[in-house]
Amino acid sequence: MTASVRVPMPTIQPITLNRSLVAVVADGDALISEDLDERDAATVKAMCLFAIEIQAGETEGPYTETRALAYASRAAGFRQAARAVPRGRER
Repeated sequence: MTASVRVPMPTIQPITLNRSLVAVVADGDALISEDLDERDAATVKAMCLFAIEIQAGETEGPYTETRALAYASRAAGFRQAARAVPRGRER
């Protein structure tokens, strides 16, 4: 009889936007399509960060596209607010 070894498999989270696969997240890494415009790329990066936080146990799951888009929307709001602060006036 041959001994078998169990190798842990990473959780792979597909990331979709507008019904298209645009990225995958596994073990804290994201592989993101290069065929995205600047706005979609920012949205997908935030969605990937959300999935990574869930996989790391920092955010309660489950991952859903709806929750990921809400997370991305909040991140976009933070980016806009940060851009509105005049240089040298950050706290």
